[in-house]
Amino acid sequence: MKAGGLVAGVFGAALAGAAAAETCEAPASALDWTGGVGRIVGKLKARQPASIVLLGADFSAGDFSDEFARALKRRFPSVAIDVRSRARAGARPADMLIRLDREVMAERPDLVIWEPGTYNVGVDGGAAALRTVLRDGIMRLRFGGIGILLIEPAASPDFVRHAGHDDYVEVLRALALERDVPLYRRFDTTRHWAKTRAPEAACVAEHLVAMLAKATR
Repeated sequence: MKAGGLVAGVFGAALAGAAAAETCEAPASALDWTGGVGRIVGKLKARQPASIVLLGADFSAGDFSDEFARALKRRFPSVAIDVRSRARAGARPADMLIRLDREVMAERPDLVIWEPGTYNVGVDGGAAALRTVLRDGIMRLRFGGIGILLIEPAASPDFVRHAGHDDYVEVLRALALERDVPLYRRFDTTRHWAKTRAPEAACVAEHLVAMLAKATR
């Protein structure tokens, strides 16, 4: 750990294929998960085939999907891990809940990584609606025996200009704690990376894979 609460060295080996550890350093709080990700940990330990579905909006529908698959391959080269994206650019949380039923549950993945996006911040009930959707989705996934990991929105100018952006982030953090769900604090990391110009998709992918690897120890 570096001075100032930044973490870099713990990810050095995992980051070798994408970026220097210094490039992807992040606030320690962003990588301090609570909760477990379910049965995928056992499969990774046993080197059994595993499946992960990405559910979300613009970020998960973009470069992150490919970066995440490559990072998994580097860290777990002997494990067949199927990564499928069910993300859609512009999707709102309520849309994702519909796709959760129609497209995700039927696939019975071992883990769902859910990035709710920001398209209903300040509209459609905002933070309150997000809380309702996520609670419902978490309940459905857990009833199906599927692990879940949440990803916060990025601290982008378009997001932070909304008066309700703090409430939106706080809903995710409070719900993750309440439901014992791992949460990646992307808001904190991207605010730091705005100064360092780190490659966001590659760095988030490497962080998530490094934390999955840590869970298998």
